[in-house]
Amino acid sequence: MSALAVLLSACSAHHYIVQSDQGTHLYLEVPRARTVIFASSSDAYASRVASRISETTWEITVPGRTEFNYFYIVDGKVYLPECRFHENDDFGSKNCIYRPGG
Repeated sequence: MSALAVLLSACSAHHYIVQSDQGTHLYLEVPRARTVIFASSSDAYASRVASRISETTWEITVPGRTEFNYFYIVDGKVYLPECRFHENDDFGSKNCIYRPGG
């Protein structure tokens, strides 16, 4: 099993990414959130409910270690964390871009 690599340089302290043999784990710290949904290009932007792992932290895992675009929906509102890489989407908003090693 490979060691986990925390990639804090890509996003702020309230959003971080960890890679493991199981894939790419994204963590979002959102105080008082009731629901966190994750959508990414890795699965055609299907909405996936994140798992609450503490009072303020949510987790989602994307299989593999490839580049993908993503955003969150927190309590029904689109949320884009601060990211090193982003792109404009086709709806007048932006998506974060995850680049392994980037």
